[in-house]
Amino acid sequence: MDKGFKVLKEVFVLPEECKKSIYEEFDPVLLTTECCEKWMYPAFDAILDYDGDDAGFIKMIKEKNAELVVSIISEIMDGFINEIDDVLIFARICCINLLMAAAPPA
Repeated sequence: MDKGFKVLKEVFVLPEECKKSIYEEFDPVLLTTECCEKWMYPAFDAILDYDGDDAGFIKMIKEKNAELVVSIISEIMDGFINEIDDVLIFARICCINLLMAAAPPA
């Protein structure tokens, strides 16, 4: 888990494109990382403790991911000037960074 948190802290950065889109003193990176940290332990416990069929497992994973997305958006949206429009830019860039860290191009 510690490695996972370290990677999150490395890939979740405030992109240049978003610096003018947030209110002063607001830190969406910190809040996003905190949401992920709170979510990660219960989500991994649910995954490891799952006892059911494949369809149920996929449903649970989707629900857990949706919980995380809702948590992050609800925490950070008010700190962005154009709310969801700016959040989507921030989220897109952070997701790209996370994907590149997890599976860099060959």
